[in-house]
Amino acid sequence: MLQLDIVDTGKLFLWAMEDVWTLTQIMGSGRASFHRERERILLFDSQQHRNNPCLKKNVEHIYIMGGGIRSKNPKGCCPDNASSSCQPQQCGDHGNLFTDYTSNPYAEFNIFMDPFAAYQVIHSGIPITIVPLDATNTIPVNKFFFETFEKNQHTYEAQYCFKSMKMVRDTWFNDQFYKSYFIWDSFMAGVAASILRKRYNHQGENEFAEMEYMNVTVVTSNKPYGISDGSNPFFDDSKAPRFNLERNGVHSGHVQTRLGDPFCIVKNGRGRCQDGYTKEVDKPGGVPVLVAVKAKPNQNGSSLLDREFFVSFLHVLNQAEHTGRFNFTTQFPYYREVFYKPDLRGKNFGKNLVFDMDMSAGDFLALFYLLKLPVEDINLKAILVSPTGWANAATIDSVYDLLHMMGRDDIPVGLGDGFAMNQSDTVFSGVGDCRYIKVIPQDTQEKILQNLELREILIILNSDNL
Repeated sequence: MLQLDIVDTGKLFLWAMEDVWTLTQIMGSGRASFHRERERILLFDSQQHRNNPCLKKNVEHIYIMGGGIRSKNPKGCCPDNASSSCQPQQCGDHGNLFTDYTSNPYAEFNIFMDPFAAYQVIHSGIPITIVPLDATNTIPVNKFFFETFEKNQHTYEAQYCFKSMKMVRDTWFNDQFYKSYFIWDSFMAGVAASILRKRYNHQGENEFAEMEYMNVTVVTSNKPYGISDGSNPFFDDSKAPRFNLERNGVHSGHVQTRLGDPFCIVKNGRGRCQDGYTKEVDKPGGVPVLVAVKAKPNQNGSSLLDREFFVSFLHVLNQAEHTGRFNFTTQFPYYREVFYKPDLRGKNFGKNLVFDMDMSAGDFLALFYLLKLPVEDINLKAILVSPTGWANAATIDSVYDLLHMMGRDDIPVGLGDGFAMNQSDTVFSGVGDCRYIKVIPQDTQEKILQNLELREILIILNSDNL
């Protein structure tokens, strides 16, 4: 039987909207309802469990990147030398909804996409590890790392990754790139890979992040509980609560219906909605979760690179092993229909892994990082591509190009059929209403996953804040 790990970067929920949906497909539970209302078929709801009694025992561990537990948002703070007219924005918030912090300062983008699905996964009884904003906020892309990266581009893939990061820097929405852009996705891939290399690693020991157990839940509705104001599809217009939920329980309050929900906005104050907040609570309201709390410093105190993961990232991308065959940005005039597949005979494979990504720059960096790791440590079996409110899947052909460049045409790519938030933000039009066309639908998530023989699933879910 094949042991499989899933690394999900770039959207996380979608984590709940999408990655939980992806897992239901992986576990053979069919297609999920996929729309903004929180009426989706969820991974661990009672119906799924009845239909798939072996579902939970097939999942050994779930790794999530998303949420903010004790985090304090470093964005939107007034500089030390600022005048009295400077008004802090997200500064100190647990969350990072820069398009909606005035109504919900607690949620992180990915968990916010579907808090109830996140709650179901966190409370499923399966061991959970989270890499939240608490940790990613401690590894910003600073000027020293950027300049060191610029001087160390010795492989095609390193050149590709640096150009991607430079495009992000050059188009960043303010002059605070080095303070407000973090290495979310690649850091997640590094922490996950480091944990997965070690067998029986129940404490999550790894090279790159400090870990701590916390008692955590996910807020799915807002007090007062038991109200009926038309916002909550689990209770409103139903004779009985859906999923056997308690009539006056934690899921029965007002559900944030959109960005800028009037219920959530407090005049001259912080927003009061907490939908999607990964909250540290006392038992029995929460469950013990292993949490990455901080990026580890570079063991070499004299280095300009202040984080241990920065050293690994540049080393892995620039090593000669598993390097790209060509620079695909200049390859088109010489294109030939050739199928590249590495000779892996005699290899002792490490952890089998499925990588779930969107199409943002950070996810491409993470994908290159995983492709460069020895197959004896991490064996990448398949890639799933899905859209978010920040990046869509219409450019899925770039993934095929990248795999061709790296000589890995043997890795199948599945195109998800989820949508973004299905709503437009009147303040920030780039959010929502994102739909896409299956440009090159060589395969689907369902078909790919049906071809994988599964015994154990380790889910690694990650956020992307572009």
